[in-house]
Amino acid sequence: MRALRFLALFGTLAGVFSSSVVAAPKSEATPVTLEQLASFPVEMGLGENPPPTKLEIPAEIRALDGKRITIKGYLIPLEIEGGRVRQAVLLRDLMSCCYGTIPALNSFVLIDCSQHSLAPTIETNVPVTLVGTLKVGEIREQDFLVGLYRLSNEPLPAAP
Repeated sequence: MRALRFLALFGTLAGVFSSSVVAAPKSEATPVTLEQLASFPVEMGLGENPPPTKLEIPAEIRALDGKRITIKGYLIPLEIEGGRVRQAVLLRDLMSCCYGTIPALNSFVLIDCSQHSLAPTIETNVPVTLVGTLKVGEIREQDFLVGLYRLSNEPLPAAP
């Protein structure tokens, strides 16, 4: 259910966090862009009795499942526990966040920070590069389709 709340949290969290830019090492990981992940149409069923969401994830995107990747975007914390970010979302721009339209299911990555939590001092208005293992496929919480991508992040280096 936490992932469902991320749209509501964008407005309140957008300006709360601040620090210097944090980047992760890029060695031996496949570079992937949010534009690549969003390169196919997703038809969402909307309304009171919505038709099913139509998903046909292309083979080249499915081939990234389980791969170690680097990806760059704007990080918005979703869940903070004990002063550490436990879950976040990575967006390609801030206009699909707090100030714009709701992002399509294939245009963001849910970030699982449970193993390597992040300090809540990351600037949300500066892009960051993350490294981790990408999971591709439907992500459901309480029978709701909440995303298509989840990244288990690796530890970030200390901010300069």
